[in-house]
Amino acid sequence: MLTTLILVGSLAAATQSGERSEWTLTPRLVRGQELVYRGTAAEVNLGRGVHFSKSYRVDVRSLVLDSKADGFEVAIQTRIAQQQPTEADRTEDGGPGSVRLEIVEVEGTGRIVWSAASPGWFDPTGPCTLEAGFFLQVPRVAVTIGQSWTIEHPHQPPITIKVLGPESLGNLSCVKLLLEQQSPEWTNPRADKSAWRRTETIWMTPRLGVAQRIVRTVEQREPAHRDPTYRLTTQLDLESSLRYEGQFLEDRRKEILAIRQFEDGIRSLLPRAGQNSAALKQLASRIEQFAEKHPATPYREALERAKRFALEASENRLPPVAVPAQPTSRFAIGKAAPEFLVHDLKSQEAISLRKCQGRAVLLVFFMPGAESCRLFLRFIQDLADRHGDKELVVLGFAMTDDPSKIAETAERMQVRFPICPGKSLKNSYEVEATPRFVVVDCEGVVRAAFTGWGPEIPPALSEILRKSLPTVRVSGP
Repeated sequence: MLTTLILVGSLAAATQSGERSEWTLTPRLVRGQELVYRGTAAEVNLGRGVHFSKSYRVDVRSLVLDSKADGFEVAIQTRIAQQQPTEADRTEDGGPGSVRLEIVEVEGTGRIVWSAASPGWFDPTGPCTLEAGFFLQVPRVAVTIGQSWTIEHPHQPPITIKVLGPESLGNLSCVKLLLEQQSPEWTNPRADKSAWRRTETIWMTPRLGVAQRIVRTVEQREPAHRDPTYRLTTQLDLESSLRYEGQFLEDRRKEILAIRQFEDGIRSLLPRAGQNSAALKQLASRIEQFAEKHPATPYREALERAKRFALEASENRLPPVAVPAQPTSRFAIGKAAPEFLVHDLKSQEAISLRKCQGRAVLLVFFMPGAESCRLFLRFIQDLADRHGDKELVVLGFAMTDDPSKIAETAERMQVRFPICPGKSLKNSYEVEATPRFVVVDCEGVVRAAFTGWGPEIPPALSEILRKSLPTVRVSGP
């Protein structure tokens, strides 16, 4: 939710001065565009009798994997390395800090779309392992000096942003913004609860619709204290904005999507890591084979971290920095379907459940090469052809890591709908046996699930799909 307030007095003053006082700040990025931010973070404990301070180097890369009519699919890699670390701060690989890679959706307003259970990227307790503050939710219309708006988040206090006015950074024209956010306890101190406050000055470049510079201060106050007991200061500057095409882009996309697939595989094995030790070691071996076969990109460090994580998990050793868990909904008929983000194994296009909103979705979990594929895949393809992708999205999920089996089955059965890796969804969609068919209606609610194949399945699927289709067709992919 975003509400707007215009301060007329400030606007009038700017207009009388003859300066430009109106800017459009929505993101203006294209497929293959990579933003590189570099900066520092410094934290200090201000408590009485406590001496603690650390400084970090922060490097962020953000690559636009795909651009749509009203948004972008973006990969964000954040690397945090402590400067002058002590031995206690070092990880086993000698790299104090963390590397984290996430794929997110960014709307045309600059809003990053998170799942309903996710707190977002900002962490008030320390340096952010995922830095995404260069994307900022802004009004779709032009903003003016003195204008302010509020951003609501279900798991965090509201954020208020105000336009301070134009200000140049070097030769670059920017719009200076002030962002403020604080926990309710900041203005109403409690003896049993800590409090925090976040203040940011952001220089937005209208040319790109992202931050050129961010200066953020986060203060914490321990219970029963009147003054801040901790302060974290972060500054990031946009170092470069380049667009990659052809093989340079495809190498980056391939490595990023592979990292995501490997991490999903690791997550699916973690609940029973002891029993899955051999599978985790095999996954680490596959990561190593990928690294040997494909050229390294700037995202290679995240791939190496995934490999180390798989090996350490196979030995029941917790890594210094865990692969972040992906919050999902519990699978149940009549409830919202668990969100996912996968990629088409043929086109490498990223696919999420949210992208399919407004259309019915049929998820088909199957084992390529199984005899039963011959019985149901042609029926499923006929369903897809009959309804078209404007009212029905059919997604196949292969429950194997053998690409040759997947390709052979798709070619033999003339499958044209996307086939994605499905093993990482085994738990969230309760796939105990294949084939398994899950119907999600146009509002994202699970309407039915069938396991197995028999004469009763085709009419049941057709009927539940008919009831799940949108009453008004939508356009677009």
